Amino acid sequence: DQQVVDFADIFGYDIDFQREVHTGDRFGMLYETFEDERGAQVKTGTVLMAEMDGAGLTKTFYRYTPSDDGQVDYFDEHGQSAKKFLMKTPINGARLSSGFGNRRHPILGYTKLHKGTDFAAPTGTPIYAAGNGKIVTYGRNGGYGNFAKIEHANGYTTAYAHMSRYAKGLKRGSYVKQGQVIGYVGSTGASTGPHLHYEVYIHGKPMNAMTLKLPTGRKLEGEQLEQFNAERLRIETLRDSELVQQQLAAAAAPPAPAGPGYTAVPVAASAPAETREGSVD
Repeated sequence: DQQVVDFADIFGYDIDFQREVHTGDRFGMLYETFEDERGAQVKTGTVLMAEMDGAGLTKTFYRYTPSDDGQVDYFDEHGQSAKKFLMKTPINGARLSSGFGNRRHPILGYTKLHKGTDFAAPTGTPIYAAGNGKIVTYGRNGGYGNFAKIEHANGYTTAYAHMSRYAKGLKRGSYVKQGQVIGYVGSTGASTGPHLHYEVYIHGKPMNAMTLKLPTGRKLEGEQLEQFNAERLRIETLRDSELVQQQLAAAAAPPAPAGPGYTAVPVAASAPAETREGSVD
């Protein structure tokens, strides 16, 4: 289960798993496992490689720790970090209930600009800081209910409304990191049900968070890129070795017994590594 969560975190900057994953999309993971002296698996570890091949995105990321800053991250084949300046959706497991743009206000009844995106989710669902920044507003704010506003670099600001409660230890003036819990979904203020109302501003102008092209994270260069490419080759070699072992095991497996209620099933043909789907351990 943890590896599925990690996979979603790695791709969370590029794809919305509630709305942009479709039937026929393929995914793959290579992750660590730990065994005891008898060879029995006792726990799973970190994801080394994550790949997505679908209608919304085709990309592979590799785990790598640059030696100059020691910060673990995931990079694509060109050395570009998976991280972006802001997360696309600062909440997990939510349903997009209302988008950005002009709409008829569900309570006031007249048409006005909906300056954010609404994500319907159960009360108490964690809300995350979309990026690194400073909390400049953290309290009750009229129709927004329990409200938080974060100032980020380069003129970006994000806002989070209708929260049921705030995260412990935070206050106005606190600095937060991307992905840090800042509050929990609620229905305070002018709200018809529990949801997160999320807004993004650039130099004070409201923007559609779902279509906004965001600045990317770190791009490896020089010696760091060379070291990353060596690690990427090591990970791909591990992946290929695991796939070969699985294919050999499948070829050696006896067919299902024929007889009443049974039908002999031939062994499935081995697929090329790049077309395999599902997790690989």
